[in-house]
Amino acid sequence: MAQSRSASAGACCFSEKRRLVKELSTCGYCSTSFEEYKRCRQEASRESGEHSKECMIA
Repeated sequence: MAQSRSASAGACCFSEKRRLVKELSTCGYCSTSFEEYKRCRQEASRESGEHSKECMIA
């Protein structure tokens, strides 16, 4: 049971990492100023942290 839970948490974290990388690259393309870019990256990172916590809890 612990093995399958660990595998599913790892898969969840891996997919979250891919989502974060995509989101961060979107920040680079869509931002028109450094402040907007910085805010976008901070928001994406915050959301990713929340999703990663959910992966580890579930």
